[in-house]
Formats: sequence, C-alpha cells, structure tokens
Amino acid sequence: MRVFISCKEAVKEVERDLWEMGHTVQTQTMQDKDISGDPDYITKEVSPYAFSITEQSEPEAFIKYLNPDEAEFKKLWSWCEAEFQERIAPQLVNPGTAYLLRPDIWSEYLHNGRFAYSYNCRMRKQLTRIIEELDEKPGTRQAILSIHDNNIDIHHLGGGGRVPCSMHYQFIEREGVLDMIYVMRSSDLLTHFCNDNYLAIRLMHYVAQEIGAQPGTYTFFT
Repeated sequence: MRVFISCKEAVKEVERDLWEMGHTVQTQTMQDKDISGDPDYITKEVSPYAFSITEQSEPEAFIKYLNPDEAEFKKLWSWCEAEFQERIAPQLVNPGTAYLLRPDIWSEYLHNGRFAYSYNCRMRKQLTRIIEELDEKPGTRQAILSIHDNNIDIHHLGGGGRVPCSMHYQFIEREGVLDMIYVMRSSDLLTHFCNDNYLAIRLMHYVAQEIGAQPGTYTFFT
C-alpha cells in the first residue's frame, strides 16, 4: 500500500499508477445502463489498489488536480459542498438540489423524480449513532457506516438498478486521533474518483470535529 503525505501527491500518483499499471477492461453494465460493446466505456483498471494519506489539510486538491481552471474548480467544489451537506442532513433527502449543479451527470439517473438511492438515504440513520458510539467508546472497532445494503443491492446486479460504488467507511479513534478507512468497489478517475475522495475526507473531518478528535490517517481501498 502506498503512503502519501498530502492529497495533491496522492491524486497525481494514483493517476500515474492507473496509466502505467492499469489493464484494459470493458464491462457489460455501468450502474443501470447496458454498455456492452460500447467503445466509449473501455477503461483502464487497477485492482486491488490502496493508499493512505497522512495529512489532508487541503482535500480540495483532489478536485483542483483535474480541474485547474478556477471557474471549473469552483463549479465542481460547489457541487461537492452541496452534496456533502445533503449527505449529513438528518432529514430524508432524495433527490435534493445538489444534483442540479451537475445535471449532465446526474439527471439521467432520476426516475419518477427520485434517485434509486442517495447517500443521505443510506447514511442518515447511521451517522448520528456512529458519532455517539465513537464519543462514548473511543476504542470501538465497530464504527462502520455502510453504504452498500445487500438486502436491496443484490437485486440490482447485472444492470437491474443502481448499485453504490461506495461500500463503507470505518472510523477508528485512538488517543484523540480519528483515522478513517474508505472501501469502494469501483470509481472512475475522470468523473467520480476525486469527488468521492474529497467527500470522504470531508466526512472524516466532520466526524472528528463532532467527537472532539484530530483527523488522522485517511486510507482508501478498491
């Protein structure tokens, strides 16, 4: 597993590893779309892959790296921040309004005015309980916030519906420092990877603040 000292170093090296070590694949589906034989969806893949970042004071480096133009960066950062606030909201949010900042990406997944799932749908009942557990039992190894729900998502295999790319987040607090492990099944570098990592680090920092801890090491697996 590679260890990086900053978000900027991480995203640069991840891109290099993908192009140098990735092998070409074409899957049959992407979310709920049939992409069999579509050359636009031929991708490079590195799996399994993992890295850690020891210091994440500038998580926006993930967004800025592929969007160096200031206007494009601000546009994407605005979506990320709006999406993050919806994810941690206590009330049910689906579809919310964040997606309107990136309609070219998200509108096609709306069905009857809703998404098949939102991160808020999967997170909102777990997040408060996990923060309470970390606060009360800082030595716990059970603070896992699950996004994948096998009771639902098993029925969507093979393009039957959208399946989350994120599997879970695990929070580990030791001596006032909060580490987080983020496990994904899949993430497209150019469209979602940088946003996914930015949002994960934002979640780590949010939980750390809620329990009065310092952010520690962020670890990513796919």
